[in-house]
Amino acid sequence: MRDFPNVRIGQVRRHFAALENAGDEDGASYRAIGALYLADWAEVANFIDSIPPNSTHAPSLRIKAYYHLHQGNIKMACTALARAAPDDWALTEFETWRRRDALGLRRASPFKPSAFFSVFAALKDEAEYLEEWLAHHALVGAERFYLYENNSTDATREIIENAKRFYDIRSYSFTGQPAQDLAMSHFLETHRHETEWAALIDADEFIRPIHGLDDVRVVLEGMDENVACVALNWLLFGSGGHVEKPDGLCVEAFTRRRRRAANKVKSIVRMSRVVRSLSTHQFLVVGPTVNAQGDPVFLLRGEVRGRASATLLAINHYAVKSEAQYRSKIVRGRSGTTPKPYDDKFFEHHNHNAFGDHTLAACASQIAEMIDCARDRRSPG
Repeated sequence: MRDFPNVRIGQVRRHFAALENAGDEDGASYRAIGALYLADWAEVANFIDSIPPNSTHAPSLRIKAYYHLHQGNIKMACTALARAAPDDWALTEFETWRRRDALGLRRASPFKPSAFFSVFAALKDEAEYLEEWLAHHALVGAERFYLYENNSTDATREIIENAKRFYDIRSYSFTGQPAQDLAMSHFLETHRHETEWAALIDADEFIRPIHGLDDVRVVLEGMDENVACVALNWLLFGSGGHVEKPDGLCVEAFTRRRRRAANKVKSIVRMSRVVRSLSTHQFLVVGPTVNAQGDPVFLLRGEVRGRASATLLAINHYAVKSEAQYRSKIVRGRSGTTPKPYDDKFFEHHNHNAFGDHTLAACASQIAEMIDCARDRRSPG
C-alpha cells in the first residue's frame, strides 16, 4: 500500500475506535490520531514523549514517524518507521530523498532553482480554455509552466507550442497510461531542482487569490523556510444552468459554486522537500503541510481534516462546466491509477450553483488582454 502514512493512520483510528477511553497504549494512540486530525501538534508531541523507549507498538511508532516527518527530521522518522515496519516501501523512498538532499545542500550546489514559482499540469484535449488558464496563472505569479500533453486529439499541442513564444514552458508529449501519475513522477524526478515551489494542478483548476489576481509568490515568500507544502482547498463551481457551452472565458461564464470550500485540496509544494506523490491531491513531504495562512493542517486521502479554509488562496475547480462540455469530458475519460469513470453521479456531485462568486470574473478583461498579448507576443499594458 503506497500511501504512507495517512491512510494507514486512518485504518488505525478505525481499528481502535472502541478504545477511545482505554488507559493503555492503544487508547493513547487513538487519542493521538484525533489530535493529528486537528493538527494539534503540541498534543501529538506530548504523546510522543509518553511512548516507552522500548515500545514495539506499531501504531504509536507510525504516529511518531509522521510527527518527525512533519518536523523535518527524516532521520528520526526513518528510525521510528523501521521499528514499526522494517519492510515499509517508504524507507527506500526516504533514503533516496536523503541522498538527494545531501547533494542539494552542498556549498556552491549546481542545483539552485532558476524559478521561484511554477505550475505543473498533465493535459489531454484541453484546448478549449488552455490559453486562458496560462494567462491567468501568469497574472498571479507563475514564472514557468511544466506541461505534459497526453495523446490529445484537439489543438492542445499546437497551443502549447505557440505559447512557448511568450511564456516559459517546458513541455512533453507522451501516450502512456496512467498519464497523470507518469507525468507527475517524471516532473518530480526530472525538474525538482529547477523551481523552488510548484503547484501541481489540472487544466480545470485555477489558483484563486482572495482578491482575484494577487501575486501567489507573496504568500509563498511569507512561509517559514521549513514549510514543505501549502494545501489549497477546492471551491467547486457548477454548470451555472448552462446546457450548451457559453460564450466568453471560463471564469466569466461559470460564476455559481458551492458556498463552503470543499475539504479536498491541491498542493503547492516546495520541490526540495518532496519525497514522492501519494496521489494527485497529496504528497509525501519532509516538513509541515500548512494552509495559505501558514496554519498546520493534516491531510488524509487528499482532504483536510477539520475545517476547510479558502482565505488568501484557494482553487477554483470548474469540474463540469456546461452539460454539453461535460458530455465531451465523459468521452475524453479520466487518468490515474484507479480512476472512477465520469458519469451522472460525478456531475451531480460537482454541479454546485448555490452561491454567486464573481471574484475571477471581475478579472476577465485582464486575462483576455494577457491572452491577446501572448498571441501577439507583446508585453501587456
